Amino acid sequence: MHKSSTARGFRLGVLMLLLSAALGCGGGRAGKIKTYPVRGSVAYKGGSRLDGGSLHFQSLRDPTLTVAGEIKPDGTFSLHTLVDKEKLSGATEGEYRVTVVPPLPADHTIAVVQPVVLGKTYQVEAKENQLTIEVDPPRQRF
Repeated sequence: MHKSSTARGFRLGVLMLLLSAALGCGGGRAGKIKTYPVRGSVAYKGGSRLDGGSLHFQSLRDPTLTVAGEIKPDGTFSLHTLVDKEKLSGATEGEYRVTVVPPLPADHTIAVVQPVVLGKTYQVEAKENQLTIEVDPPRQRF
């Protein structure tokens, strides 16, 4: 239980670091931005779902937006957008580059995980969005 709470704290710390990068960059835009629900799941290619970690979506249209989500233990996520220190559910319409921060191994054999920037972009449409994100399995290091 303690290891799980430590890993969750680390993931939340990474997520907050990503979110804090955009604080103060909105200029009063929170009430003017339209977001759409974005939910989905994250799995390794080959099938097994990630059991934690976080996602960062970088808008190709508006790089000042901070869009992120926490990957839950069942591999699912929902996104939110941070604008002017306000957290909005969902994401704006458009194309996004995605970075996945995998969870720490349960045995904590490594202290830092390497974020994975995906080669594929993902589209958020002006509707409810359901995304399936695939990540290459981590390589074993000896």
